[in-house]
Amino acid sequence: MQIDIFRDKISRADLSNHALETAEYELSRLEKASPASPDYTIISNYISWIVSLPWQTRSQQETSISEARSILNEDILGLQAIKEQILEYIALAHSNSTAISPVLCLTGPPGVGKATLSKSISRALGRKFLRISIESIRDRNDIQGEWRTNVGNRPGLIIRYLRECGHNNPVFLIDAIDNVVVETDTDLASAILGILHPEKKPTFHDRYLNIPFDLSTAFFITTANAPHTVPDRFKSIMEIISLPGYTNLDKLHIARKFIAPRRLRESGLDSDMIEITDRALKELIHGYTYEAGVHQLDKRIGTICRRLIKEQLDENGSRKRIDESDIRRLLGPPTVRPEIVGRLPEVGLSNALINSRIGGMLVFIEATRMIGTGNVKITGNPPQPIEDLVEESLSYIRSHADQMEIPAERIAGSDLHIHFPETITEADCRSVGLPVIIVLASLFTEMPIHHDYAFCGEITLRGRVNPVEGVEEKAFAAHRSGIKKIFLSPHNRNEASNLPDKLTSDIEFVFIDNVADAIEQALIKIILPSKNLDQSLESMTKEQQRESSTE
Repeated sequence: MQIDIFRDKISRADLSNHALETAEYELSRLEKASPASPDYTIISNYISWIVSLPWQTRSQQETSISEARSILNEDILGLQAIKEQILEYIALAHSNSTAISPVLCLTGPPGVGKATLSKSISRALGRKFLRISIESIRDRNDIQGEWRTNVGNRPGLIIRYLRECGHNNPVFLIDAIDNVVVETDTDLASAILGILHPEKKPTFHDRYLNIPFDLSTAFFITTANAPHTVPDRFKSIMEIISLPGYTNLDKLHIARKFIAPRRLRESGLDSDMIEITDRALKELIHGYTYEAGVHQLDKRIGTICRRLIKEQLDENGSRKRIDESDIRRLLGPPTVRPEIVGRLPEVGLSNALINSRIGGMLVFIEATRMIGTGNVKITGNPPQPIEDLVEESLSYIRSHADQMEIPAERIAGSDLHIHFPETITEADCRSVGLPVIIVLASLFTEMPIHHDYAFCGEITLRGRVNPVEGVEEKAFAAHRSGIKKIFLSPHNRNEASNLPDKLTSDIEFVFIDNVADAIEQALIKIILPSKNLDQSLESMTKEQQRESSTE
């Protein structure tokens, strides 16, 4: 009886040639096996998997480019350049349904909308959306399946999800691809390459099936926190799209249009009875969140909704208008402030822009000088290249001491203590070259640095300023912190020109070829009283008095 059922399923299933041959061969084995033997169960399970997979079944629902654009605009606020780039890939998928789909890698800090954008791409393509997190994958068996040796063995996640989906061209989201440590998880990295590499996708090999499955029309999207965290082994086969974050104005629109209505709905609050004003949302954004994305903002609004429920029950459901004063009443005093608020220009303190796993960040590089013999102490647990960078910067200062009017004995007779934030990684060492040399120039010239200027650039021994990566993420971080001027290499001019108007209108970008120009603009030239100056003024006054008495 079961043999006839399997034979009927095989005849009705839309199998590939290889799958059909394998199914018929296994059916012949099943006919000869005893129902009481373990092989009978193993073969039955195997045939069931073969006939239930969408070998040649595709999603036929397609949307036009104008419809796809409308879907992206409905789901995602802003990011117009990124949307247009994604529409190019959607157009390619529509024009040739049999072409091998590209692999996109969406990079950006948590909360910038990578998963939301992936779901929107799925809607725009008219395909089903499947999500796999790298954190839930233990080893290569979760990707490639287990060998068909025991009754309980089964295929990997890809094949299992495809059976649930019913189509062979869904949109797969592989979340947190940067969590794969290629050096130690070589087997897992190889398994992931087996589903992402364009040459391997048409013949994906699951060890349980042991039959090639064509994944060429499946649309794969991966995510990472930053471009530099993506393993080099994967970068060559991916199209990297960076999502740098949101301005405070963007967050206001997102909170008003998406987050607040959803949180009110999930909490069971009537949106006609509860109104959260724009002033309240601005207070929430400026005083209680500091991030590139909107995760913290989402949580804070959720907290407000829960406390409103309690108040509403006490007051029998009276109408509420939430203003900025209510935010402080519900959440307490503000917990966040921009880094430069309340600061003044200081000697030995410069602003650096880096890219961390949570997005662009503004960090402070501090240094102090004391009488000594030329020793340098570095704290903050910085990576090894920082020591080379400090030596390089000191060499530049020594070789240009005459131009900067720094006495040689001041350099030789000083000990330095330089502190770097622990958030600086080896990938950030290039970016902090310019702020390091600025802070050293400030120390030895005894001139303060503008507190609302930020510096970002790699330096050479001869004082050239080279370009860096992640300008967009760093510019967003500078904007959140109230920075008014950013110094970059001229080679970063193109990236800066593509920034949103809100950033370029609030921040001035200064492009400098060499360190000398940066030092000239960064330091505030002031004359500080000194003993020598006082003695000179006193002697001049006495001389004028003698001349006056002689006359």
